[in-house]
Amino acid sequence: CPMDESRQLRVVGDGSVAATPDRFVLLATLNAMAESAADALTEVTQMVSSAITALKDREIPETSLKTQNLLLNDWFDKAQLRVTARVASYELEVTVNSVEELGGAAAALTAEVGAHLQLRGIRPTLSEPDPLYSEAQKRAVANARAKAETLADAAGVALGPILSIEEQRTIGGGQVRAMSTASFSAGSGQVVVPPVPIEPGTLSVRAFVSIIYGIE
Repeated sequence: CPMDESRQLRVVGDGSVAATPDRFVLLATLNAMAESAADALTEVTQMVSSAITALKDREIPETSLKTQNLLLNDWFDKAQLRVTARVASYELEVTVNSVEELGGAAAALTAEVGAHLQLRGIRPTLSEPDPLYSEAQKRAVANARAKAETLADAAGVALGPILSIEEQRTIGGGQVRAMSTASFSAGSGQVVVPPVPIEPGTLSVRAFVSIIYGIE
């Protein structure tokens, strides 16, 4: 028969491991405005083709490029109170494995597309998070055990066997900030992109466990 819930102790433990991200996703949008939808799509298609070529010239393989979305919207002129143009937007994700490649990708896109480009952000991540998760899980279980022992001792009961374990995991805390050790530059015709310093920051790989112990 199931154990009496009054003879159970539930605790939550957490464990974390700090890590430097080694993979980055650059989020970019290429925009083209024209009077007709066909012209806007044609223009943005040409820009995308040129941008992908520029990225490949930076030795970023096609497998690292992902089309996130393709949008076509009206441009509403508030002064004239009517739609005056169409805007085609191509959302592209570029995945690279170092801040140097990240800088090179941003520079190549900026030099090639210029004012038609929006850089919407950088998402730092880890190429192999599983070993870090394993360590975070061990720390979370140890943390939960320490809490359970403290509570059991304070209550004057003996800690029994583990009845159940539930676990969650997260990666978070990555920030991309300026630094002086990694920068990029690029040129295309008369367009020159100045050096932009980039720092990977750190990520926190965290595990949370909810453990139910029997008490005696």
